[in-house]
Amino acid sequence: MLGWILVPIILVTCYWAVKSGLAALGTTPTALVQGIKAAMSGKGG
Repeated sequence: MLGWILVPIILVTCYWAVKSGLAALGTTPTALVQGIKAAMSGKGG
């Protein structure tokens, strides 16, 4: 029962932490995902 309360709080906290961390680095989640895709495709080739 406690999980129904804790899990959303943890997810929101993680989302907020990632978003604020990326903002501090001057990037966005979209740019980060594109960078990861580019790195993965580069390693694959």
